[in-house]
Order: sequence, then structure tokens, then C-alpha cells
Amino acid sequence: YPHAISPTEISSLPLKLAQDFHFIKQLQTKKNLPLKYVPTDLKKNKEVVLAAVKQNGGALEYAHEDLKKDKEIVLAAKRH
Repeated sequence: YPHAISPTEISSLPLKLAQDFHFIKQLQTKKNLPLKYVPTDLKKNKEVVLAAVKQNGGALEYAHEDLKKDKEIVLAAKRH
């Protein structure tokens, strides 16, 4: 991803932004934020995980255990 955000940029975000659902969703959309770098609490969010696996099916590895079994997410991951 040529416009992907780097792990260094993520780690330097203020905690309030790093845990903000809407901010993380924008990073996913505009900067191809890998699920690997999404805060743990947001890895439990179906919308965040679904967006990530639609960009890269391998992102399923970093999803919360409960979402790894979600039919919609698994199918999206297999397609991408």
C-alpha cells in the first residue's frame, strides 16, 4: 500500500485519537490502516474488522477471536 500509515505514526498518535472509532475508520479508508495496528478494543468491532478484511483477507489473523468465527467476516476475508 503506497499510502499506508506506518506503525511509527500509529504509535505516536494521542491515546484519545488511537481509540476513537471514527478516526480509526478514516485511517482504514484513507490510509489503509492494517488491522494489526488497530487498538485491541477496536479489533472487537465488527465494522472495523470487516473493513480491514475487505482490504486484506489476511487481516483476519488480527481480529478478536469472536469475530474470527463471524460468517460475514470470514467470507469477506476469503474474497480478498
